[in-house]
Amino acid sequence: MADAADPPATPQPQRGQALTKQQLLAYIKKQKAEIARLRGLVDAKEAAPDGEESRVPDAAQGAAAAAATEELKPDSERVAALERQLEAVKARAREVVADRVSKARRQADGFRKQHSDVARQLDETMMQLGQERSEADRLRAELAAARRALEEASSATAEPAAALEGQAAMESQLLAARERADAAEGTLAEAEARRIESEARRAEAEAGREAAIRELEALRHAADPKNQGVDSMNADAASGASERLSGELSESKAES
Repeated sequence: MADAADPPATPQPQRGQALTKQQLLAYIKKQKAEIARLRGLVDAKEAAPDGEESRVPDAAQGAAAAAATEELKPDSERVAALERQLEAVKARAREVVADRVSKARRQADGFRKQHSDVARQLDETMMQLGQERSEADRLRAELAAARRALEEASSATAEPAAALEGQAAMESQLLAARERADAAEGTLAEAEARRIESEARRAEAEAGREAAIRELEALRHAADPKNQGVDSMNADAASGASERLSGELSESKAES
C-alpha cells in the first residue's frame, strides 16, 4: 500500500490500449518499484525479532502488504509480458533497421557506379569539346588565308593584265579563292554549331554530376546506422527517393 507521500500512481494501461515506448518503460518501472516495496515490507515483518515489532509495520499493515502483493501478481505477470513484448519489438526493429541499411548501401553502391558513368561521360564530352575548338581554330585560320588570297586576287585583276592568258589565270584563281572562302565559312558554321552543342552537353553533364553528388550524400546519411529509426514510413520514403533517382539517372544517361 502506497504512503501518502508517494507520487501519484502511473495510470494502468487498459487491454488493447496502444502504448508508446516511453509509456511502456515508465509503467514497467513503476510496477517493479511497487512490487519491490511491498515485498520488502513483508520480508521485514517476517524477519523482525521479538521486541522490535515497532520498527516494522504492525500486523494489520503487514496483512495489507501481503494482500497488496497478491493483488499485484497479475500486474507482475503483465509487466513480464510487456517486457517480452518490448524485447520482441526491439528485435524486430533491429531486423528492420538492418534490412533498410543493407538495402540503402546496395542502392548507394549502384548510385556510385552511375555517378562514375556520368563523370566518364563528362570527361568524354570535355575531350570532344576540345577537339571541336581545335577544329574551329584551324578553320578560322584557313578562312583568313582564303580571304587574303581573295583580296590579293582581286587586286591583281584590277591592274592592267599584260596578256589574256594571265588575266584568265587570275580570274580562275579568284573564283577558286571565293569557292574556298565559301566552303571554309560553311565548315566554320558547322564547327561552331557542334561546339555550342558540346557546350550544352557539358553543362548538362556537370549539372547531373552535381545533383548526383548531392543525392549520394543524402543516401550516405540515410545509410548511417546512427540516423536509422524504426519508422518504416521514413525508411520507405528514403528507399523510394533512391529508386526514383536511379531511374532519372538512367534516363539522363540514355538521352545523352
